Amino acid sequence: MRLAFLAAIPLAAALPSPAALAQSAAGSAPAAQVPAVDAAYLRFYDAIVGGVDMGQMAIGGADSIFDGLVRNQPKFADVARRNPGLKGEFRTATLPFLKMWMDRSTAAMRGKVAARLAKYFTVAEAEEVAQFYGSPLGKKFLKAVSESMSFDTTVDQAISGGKPEAGIAGADMDKSANRAMARLLPTLTADEREALMRFSQRPVFRKLALIDQAMAGMEQPSMDEFSTAEERDAFGKAVRDLFIRATSSS
Repeated sequence: MRLAFLAAIPLAAALPSPAALAQSAAGSAPAAQVPAVDAAYLRFYDAIVGGVDMGQMAIGGADSIFDGLVRNQPKFADVARRNPGLKGEFRTATLPFLKMWMDRSTAAMRGKVAARLAKYFTVAEAEEVAQFYGSPLGKKFLKAVSESMSFDTTVDQAISGGKPEAGIAGADMDKSANRAMARLLPTLTADEREALMRFSQRPVFRKLALIDQAMAGMEQPSMDEFSTAEERDAFGKAVRDLFIRATSSS
């Protein structure tokens, strides 16, 4: 199950804390060089990331940021209570930025993640995983994941000044995985259930637990790597303007 969250790992960097909402930084850091890897590991990554709906993931991120601010910021919670439509407006204001930054960050992570995977999976295993997640059944699974993501714990950690574990908090991965399976299983045909069972019995499926080990200690992309100072300023202004309007109208 955790394999599906490979696509979500870069999202943590695109979930700014309140202190980062108006953050500006000069310039962008140069992209780090990564070793060349067999194309099979790039297909491994592409099959998963390509199957995830980043638009849906960004919606989950925007809603989780809003809900986290409500949970952790009493003044914000009061404004939200007096403005029932504020959550939708917050989503509208932040979604274009989050989606754009997620797309860029996943592209920036591609070679780095593939190089890590190459240390734990053979070329044949990488091809098998890519084939499954690129299949209609694999894409159906990733669609369910896209529509089930929660980043509540990750956002709470960011708001409190903590550093999310491995990008996405383990509690969020477990909660999202359970929601995804609950969403997916009722939609499967008998043949799809059988195919999923066959894949779960493959040796490579048992090795998927090594994803956690492969990603351990991996440096997450910084805001400078996938956003510009102008974009961050625009993001911060959009959020500030929204709150100013909400406060003055309530």
